[in-house]
Amino acid sequence: MQTELAGDPLWVQWPIVEKRLLSPTVVGGEAVWRDPRTDRSVSPIGQLTG
Repeated sequence: MQTELAGDPLWVQWPIVEKRLLSPTVVGGEAVWRDPRTDRSVSPIGQLTG
């Protein structure tokens, strides 16, 4: 779903690192945004700021 929605920036703004979309995942029971290239957890979901 993220890939489908991200194609239209007027409706959905997904978090990015450089030009990569972050992937939502669960780590240790916590929902986090993860960088798909580095496999690093970036932030708990809901706590990113602009």
